[in-house]
Amino acid sequence: MLLYLLVSEDAQKFKIGVAEDLFVRYLALKKIWSEFNLYDSCIVEGSDSSIRRLERTLHFAFDHWHISNLEVQDGYTEWFEIECLHLVKQHIQSIDQLRQHSPLKITENVEGLISARQAAIQKRQEEVKESRSTIKREPYSWQEANLESLRRFETAAEDIIPRLIRSEMSIDGQSERFFIIPEDFDLASNLMRGGNYNFKME
Repeated sequence: MLLYLLVSEDAQKFKIGVAEDLFVRYLALKKIWSEFNLYDSCIVEGSDSSIRRLERTLHFAFDHWHISNLEVQDGYTEWFEIECLHLVKQHIQSIDQLRQHSPLKITENVEGLISARQAAIQKRQEEVKESRSTIKREPYSWQEANLESLRRFETAAEDIIPRLIRSEMSIDGQSERFFIIPEDFDLASNLMRGGNYNFKME
């Protein structure tokens, strides 16, 4: 867990609060309270119990600078006047020096932490987008299947048509035209390449 000191963008006030994840909390507060001056902000990391006791201590010790006339929204009780920011940081450092058995980790300027997290998320999103673009589509829609079948039939027809022998004969006084298929021509195997079509040989 961590304690954050987030300075408002106009540098007129700052927040004292706790969170499990700084980036998630930053995004949530940013939607309500606008952007923050991350360069002048800092975090303090430690055990859950230590951080929660530290937050209560700071809220109690610096109650004189607490801003209480704000609209009721998420985090509205965490705001303090900017004039006491340096005193709050000094107080945290003093407490840390007294807690030699369980030191706190203090990180000034959280701009780099937020930027690194944003870059990692953006990179992941780009990787997901790229992987989706390389996924093969489902093989053939019904339109594509029809076009493929037609192409296959045209290929087969190119083999069949040159082998047909056109002939004509008179039956009962009427002229009948037909094609004679050479005996050595495997009609079935050639037509199979063109798809399922019904042909009848007398």
